[in-house]
Amino acid sequence: LLNLRGEAVRVYSEAITAESADNLELREGINTTATIKAPWVIISTGDAPTSARNHFSGKVQSVQLGEIEAEVLVTLDEGTTVCAVVTSQSARVLKLEPGKPVSVLFKAFAVVLGM
Repeated sequence: LLNLRGEAVRVYSEAITAESADNLELREGINTTATIKAPWVIISTGDAPTSARNHFSGKVQSVQLGEIEAEVLVTLDEGTTVCAVVTSQSARVLKLEPGKPVSVLFKAFAVVLGM
């Protein structure tokens, strides 16, 4: 269970070396932060199988379409806002618009833990 922006969010899978865990003094019951860079966040509108272990349901809050990329804010069901950067073409193909239900996914190796 990780604390993101004051909200408790369960990240199902993260990868960290034993040395890094020791350096951060991580142990059960200690609050930590989890950062996932926006380009590492995947947005899905379907149930296709994926290797990403972390899946969260939410709704698109906003879409800022640029010439090449789109910034998509998704509010997860428990209230946390996640930012994803996708190609503008992907945003159009997925028909991303405010209020649309989506899934936010990221791989275990995308999670950066900190204190």
